[in-house]
Amino acid sequence: MSDLIVTLPLPPQLLQPNRKPHWAAKSRAVRDYRWAAKMATLAALREAKEVVAWDAAEVEPHFYFRVNRRRDPDNLAACLKSARDGLADAGLVKNDTNIRNAEPVVEIDPDNPRVELWITRVTP
Repeated sequence: MSDLIVTLPLPPQLLQPNRKPHWAAKSRAVRDYRWAAKMATLAALREAKEVVAWDAAEVEPHFYFRVNRRRDPDNLAACLKSARDGLADAGLVKNDTNIRNAEPVVEIDPDNPRVELWITRVTP
């Protein structure tokens, strides 16, 4: 059971670690996705009436794709780095090194592709 769910669009292909885009294009993609994660986190925190930064959190990403195809879990986790930075920017945790990453879950939703970050508070 998660304490908070943050919903984001699927990460742009420029954020996939095996891509080699121009540095400026990747920089824009990172900036935009990080900002989107920050805004979605702030909205989720406001809805949950959470105001204090947590000491630590575990993030379990749930990817919902249009088509059923094999996906590399390591690449899926890596393309969410800017989203995890956005969580820290929103003040979810005191330090982004305190965000633990769970194995990504891949599911199919042809009508609504997205990423849901299921976030659980971790007590030290």
